[in-house]
Amino acid sequence: MLNVGTMVGTSLFVLPGTVAAALHAPGLVIGAWAGGGILVLLGALCLAELAAAMPDAGGEVVYLERAFGRVWGYLYGWANGVIINPCAIAAIAIAFATYLGVLVPLGRPGVKGWAILSIVALTGLNMLGVRAGATAQNAITALKVLGVAGLAALALLAPAGVPSPAGPAPGTVTLQGAVLAVVAIVWAYDGWYEVTFVGGEVRDPGRTLPRSIVWSMVVVILLYAAANLGYLAALGVSGMAASARVGSDAASAVLGPRGASVAAAVVATCALGGNNGIILTAARIPYVMAREGMFFRPVGRLDPRHGTPVVSLAWQGTWAMALVLLGAYEQLVTAIVFSSFIFHGLAALAVLRLRHAAPALPRPYRTWGYPATPVVFAALCAVLVALTLTASPRESLFGLGLLLAGLALYPAFRRAAP
Repeated sequence: MLNVGTMVGTSLFVLPGTVAAALHAPGLVIGAWAGGGILVLLGALCLAELAAAMPDAGGEVVYLERAFGRVWGYLYGWANGVIINPCAIAAIAIAFATYLGVLVPLGRPGVKGWAILSIVALTGLNMLGVRAGATAQNAITALKVLGVAGLAALALLAPAGVPSPAGPAPGTVTLQGAVLAVVAIVWAYDGWYEVTFVGGEVRDPGRTLPRSIVWSMVVVILLYAAANLGYLAALGVSGMAASARVGSDAASAVLGPRGASVAAAVVATCALGGNNGIILTAARIPYVMAREGMFFRPVGRLDPRHGTPVVSLAWQGTWAMALVLLGAYEQLVTAIVFSSFIFHGLAALAVLRLRHAAPALPRPYRTWGYPATPVVFAALCAVLVALTLTASPRESLFGLGLLLAGLALYPAFRRAAP
């Protein structure tokens, strides 16, 4: 299932400790992971209508342009090319190096160095052509799902001497901590919208698309809840809260050092595979925008031998490496969530707008629970963005500043466009 493969990623092996440190109680931890899944499910149900109505559109860029005007589609493309994807590449590279540190002691400078080295290697691989990049993706989704299932099994394997998750960790839940937990969880579900991009390629999209969305979300919610139960059984809330590598630490608590090494190798491999996929596809966004005159023109150049957007790949990789040096994993995640949920909320409002502005638009699937579903999701996105700005102003303002920079450049790009 496409959504399962895109959602299950390295964040599940890094961020549960952040959530536990913020919420302190097992019930709150499990409930928050389930609640985050329900939140993104509402968004996916909204985007499913837009994807089925405009199956060849290319995602939120065109949905927003159709509903609100060209500048909004441009801003979403800018956000993906400058904030969301480069920050994701940097964050996943840090996760890779963090788990590599279980196998080879690195220290903080070493983590940053290996994160940068992984970006250089994967960017170079993708400059050689799509086939070279795609070959590295084989079996990654299956490996990720097996890894999560293995961590969930720790709940059954944990011996009686392992710390009990029954009691809460010391501390109280603060607004800043709760917001950080929500940001971590919705990032862990990132990719929930991917299946909406292929709405026109499935048979009977009005029936198949919502079923695919709902069942893939149910599978991932259960996987994530089960994995966190495994973490709780192995480490307890306090142990999770103190862990930066909760996956390998949980495996170590139950299976010993060898188990930790195996878990670390699986997570590091998944991180490389996931980042390869992002690098492979994300560079196409600024490349296409540059070809249309809506981004810096040199970024639109192709390598004559391999047919790859080498300048876009080089720019993306350089910016991602700078972000590795500038921020920690959680800071990068916050910038991503703040920026992306502005546009996810607008996409939900686009459902409402197009129902009135384009009533004749074919809609083989209509959002379940309309109009409550898009209204509730858009409102929750607005609350999440506002709370993130309050709780993490530096990271949020970083994302907002880059968005405003894109808006300032829009008139110049528009004048230069063919």
